[in-house]
Amino acid sequence: MKKNLEPILIIILFSLVAGIALYFADSTDAQKVEKYIKEKYGFKIGVEQVIENGIAAHPTFVVFPKKHPDLLFKATLNPSTDTITDDYPEALKADKALHKLEKVIPAIEQLGFESYDEEFKVSYLGSKKRTLKLYSSTPIDPASLKEEKLERFFELQQLIKESGASITHVMVEDNREPVESNSIYFAMTDMKDVKTKEEVLRLLSK
Repeated sequence: MKKNLEPILIIILFSLVAGIALYFADSTDAQKVEKYIKEKYGFKIGVEQVIENGIAAHPTFVVFPKKHPDLLFKATLNPSTDTITDDYPEALKADKALHKLEKVIPAIEQLGFESYDEEFKVSYLGSKKRTLKLYSSTPIDPASLKEEKLERFFELQQLIKESGASITHVMVEDNREPVESNSIYFAMTDMKDVKTKEEVLRLLSK
């Protein structure tokens, strides 16, 4: 009986030691990230999530300023060199774009557009791409956009321009099941000089 128990106890002990080691490693890494952000930007952070995609992968910490918990950004630690990279400047640009957009959100909702998540958000990819994702309360058929349905897309891009938000792209999906759902995606740079619904139709029909 004792012989049968020994392998089980060894496995349990090994798992326990590995778990404790991983906990302290994560804690130490988190402390490094906290110190790095504090020294670089001058504020304290909280850790929302730790992303590890494998044993040799560099851990990525999803963090936020303690005084601004809605502003999430990433900090990635390279354990072999002990260096850290972050995308706080990009997250800050997206956050500023969202705050500028807030003044026109009620008007956007009146056009039949809803937040992609529980709240309106501007996602970012690198330093030059900030995307506003929306749901349409009515079905979208990009192949047969009618003038009466086009009106709200024309007004949507107008509202974004008027807000002064530095949004570069807009993604609108309808809220049907994924199999039936359609979407419209456009770059705000293409809408820069648009003044008529016909121009919007031409751009959305590409």
